[in-house]
Amino acid sequence: CTSCGKKSMPIQVQEKTQNEESDGSDSDQSELEITTFVHQCSNEGCGHVIAEHFHRFHVESNRQEYFMECLLCGRGTDSSLIHRGTAAEDDPYVNIKQELEAADEAKAKETPEQKKAREDMFEALANTVPVIDENEDNDSATDWD
Repeated sequence: CTSCGKKSMPIQVQEKTQNEESDGSDSDQSELEITTFVHQCSNEGCGHVIAEHFHRFHVESNRQEYFMECLLCGRGTDSSLIHRGTAAEDDPYVNIKQELEAADEAKAKETPEQKKAREDMFEALANTVPVIDENEDNDSATDWD
């Protein structure tokens, strides 16, 4: 602290939060939250204000915008998309699981001729993949220790 000359972690005091919403004139409502506080010397009897901290959080359409500015903490911004779907819709594995279930259902309904054709196709594919003998493998990139 420049006032008392002691080194200690500053404390946060006088926190104020202000929330505002737009009047909703368009279909995308926005919200704005502004938080301010001061970093103050933590030594008893000093109370020197070291820096004022400003933080703004703004939601508009499908984005969250963050802005922070402080002489002590620095300045920063961030922006991120908001996923408004359900957790299941946001999970990439849900679609894969649904596709696998649909494939299993299709396999259960296939005729013996369709099953034979599918098995023949996979066997033909398996036979086209080259098998490299250990002695012929000169590529060290595929060696796994």
